[in-house]
Amino acid sequence: MRRVISKEGRSKAYINGRPCTLNDLKEVGSQLVDIHGQHEHQSLLKKNAQRQQLDEYGRLTELSKQVSQQYSIWRQLKEEPLCTTK
Repeated sequence: MRRVISKEGRSKAYINGRPCTLNDLKEVGSQLVDIHGQHEHQSLLKKNAQRQQLDEYGRLTELSKQVSQQYSIWRQLKEEPLCTTK
């Protein structure tokens, strides 16, 4: 990752030597590096980030997706009214 800022204040961003947008650079960078400031949030404090890292480390990403899908189905079924017959 590289960002070049000219004297005029314009910048160019690159990922693997190819031009990219600043949003692309920010997105990729957020997955590689955590930069902490006094009042910035840390990704390690985010439950979803922790869960994702653990799933990836344990090679459980696909299983995690399946559990998430089944949970969504369960919640939908739970919300449906029960049929009562007399």
